[in-house]
Amino acid sequence: MEWSPVGNLALPSGMAFAVSAICVLLSVLVILFWRQSYQLRCIPGPNPLHSVLGQSLDAFAGVATWSTTGTFPEPFLTYTMRYGGAYRMRELWYNVVHIADPVAIQHILLANAANYPRDGMVQHFLNDTLLGVGLLGMNGVQHSKTRKMLNPHFTTSQIKALLPIVNAQLQKTVARLAASVGDVDMGHVLKELTLGVIGLAAFGMDFETYSQAHTAYKAYQDPPSAFTLVGMVTVPGFLRLPLPELVRRRAMQAALKTTITDVIESKLAPSEDRRRPLDLLDGMLPHLTTKEAVAHTMTFLFAGHETSSSALAWVLATLTEHPQWAVSIQQEYRHVVAKHGSLAKWEAMQELATTLAVIQETMRLRPVVYTLIPRRPLRDDHVLLSDGTSMFIPQNTKLEFNVASIHRNPRYWTRPSAFLPERFLDDTAEYKADLALRGGRSHAFVYMPFSAGAASCIGYRFALAEMQMIVATLVSSFEFDLTTKADLGPAFNGVTLSPTKLNMSVRAVGAPKA
Repeated sequence: MEWSPVGNLALPSGMAFAVSAICVLLSVLVILFWRQSYQLRCIPGPNPLHSVLGQSLDAFAGVATWSTTGTFPEPFLTYTMRYGGAYRMRELWYNVVHIADPVAIQHILLANAANYPRDGMVQHFLNDTLLGVGLLGMNGVQHSKTRKMLNPHFTTSQIKALLPIVNAQLQKTVARLAASVGDVDMGHVLKELTLGVIGLAAFGMDFETYSQAHTAYKAYQDPPSAFTLVGMVTVPGFLRLPLPELVRRRAMQAALKTTITDVIESKLAPSEDRRRPLDLLDGMLPHLTTKEAVAHTMTFLFAGHETSSSALAWVLATLTEHPQWAVSIQQEYRHVVAKHGSLAKWEAMQELATTLAVIQETMRLRPVVYTLIPRRPLRDDHVLLSDGTSMFIPQNTKLEFNVASIHRNPRYWTRPSAFLPERFLDDTAEYKADLALRGGRSHAFVYMPFSAGAASCIGYRFALAEMQMIVATLVSSFEFDLTTKADLGPAFNGVTLSPTKLNMSVRAVGAPKA
């Protein structure tokens, strides 16, 4: 009996070409990966946990589950302690070098920043999140020119002019808390407060009168799933997929973009009202297109609201564990108000040193942005470390800066896990101990709650002034205690970390407990 084929097993020419192209592409990727791995062989690091994923579960999914595992800021702190100022990890198909050495960080983010633009994938995610190319999504000359244009809107005189907005929104919150009955979700209260402040300060919009935009923006802040988070920052084109979670995201983006565009167009229209107070957007509009204005407005809105409310939530949560510092803040508040009559004055804010120290120490232990935007060098570079050695960084290597672990590194901080606001007060024993540990160097590049270098947060001074006023006023007006419903696990929403649920009992200072 003769054997005969039962069908033609040859691939169609188009499919054969596609398979060949994929094989070639994978081969190139493998060669590039092994070449880079060889170039980085002198940088130590942990063995991959998974043959395909590497340390991706640590880098992405692990962060997304910090709220339930209680392992913040691991494994990054352990790796920093074990391997020093630079260590290598594999995430999916590429190597990542984590930088924790202050000399190296200064070189990358400041001295040679032009060679280290932000990572393209993360930039794409941020630009999508912020509805366009804003300051966070720019590199090189474009970033420098835009920052130069924006700098005049963040001077001390401009911040002074915005303090009455902060105070007015804060007094509304104080009145509402005074009238509240029962437990209060202070995380929600702080989000509403800072949203009201930044909405009016950034572009003159009262979110209380724009219910649709308010609802869309609140929903937009919901944390993504671990799967979505990994996809958004590692897979090209992922954000365009027709997944239900991403479809909802795009609908919310459309609602927000429409609202912001309407506000911009109303500002551009001729008006007889010359008495309306100017906001940040008013000053920028003469230099921007509508598309650019939308992106910058969303950048200031998202950065100014989300980071401030999360930091404030951590401050209130931390003070429940350290009530002696709440008493110190109350004493400072009474002294400053007696002298200046109000905190809505720049001179008064400058005297809230204890309040500022509490905020700074909270941001050290609980940075709301746990990692900076990754960088990728345009050219090969040799980077000096604190011990005098150097490391070779090949072109296009992804570099990450885990702020959470750097802030707790015992090489630069005495008693790094302890809450010691004194370390931010000049001439205290704690301040001097930290300074001695660092060999007389400041905490620049080991303390980075607002990033560092050429791309540091342009609005950090306004954010600090806003938080000082809010913390001093709230802590001096009310006593806060965690309820049994509270959950202080750090929840990650794709950008910031905040307490999962800050449910608190609130009563006027001096009032008896229920």
